[in-house]
Amino acid sequence: MLRNLLLAVILVLLLELGLLIWMVHLIGWGTTVGVGLLTTVLGGAIAKRERQRVWGAWQAARASGQLPAADAVEPMLVVASGALLMFPGFLTDVVGLLLLLPPIRRVFGRWLWPRLQRSFGSLVQGFQAGPIPGGAPRSSSPARSPRGGSVIDTEGEVVPGSDDPDAPPQLH
Repeated sequence: MLRNLLLAVILVLLLELGLLIWMVHLIGWGTTVGVGLLTTVLGGAIAKRERQRVWGAWQAARASGQLPAADAVEPMLVVASGALLMFPGFLTDVVGLLLLLPPIRRVFGRWLWPRLQRSFGSLVQGFQAGPIPGGAPRSSSPARSPRGGSVIDTEGEVVPGSDDPDAPPQLH
């Protein structure tokens, strides 16, 4: 997978370089740089605005113990759009601008959400610690500690002899 990612990055960089050279010949160096700076500023503003909104929605979902809905993917795609617009290059700008269009973003979000759940399912499990809406008990999810980690229930005995009174008891 890492090899495929590296190949994809190299391919995108080569395409971006080709597009940059073509645009300089087509519209001139100054205009090309101006368009690049404009999309960078635009992308930064979009990413900053949407990042705050998306982060708030994810924090609210996490605080309620619920998995963020598939609807959360669309605002994340707007943030990704802003990031793509900030990268130098016309190919990333075109993809970033396309992601700003709601119909395209909606279709791509519906395609992407199941893949994110499959790929990052274990990462997403932390959001499922709370009760299920409707009051049904959650029996298949692991217990959660106050710090957010999984609780492992074990049996053991306390071993005396610790010199530090604040140290947790050691189990055998």
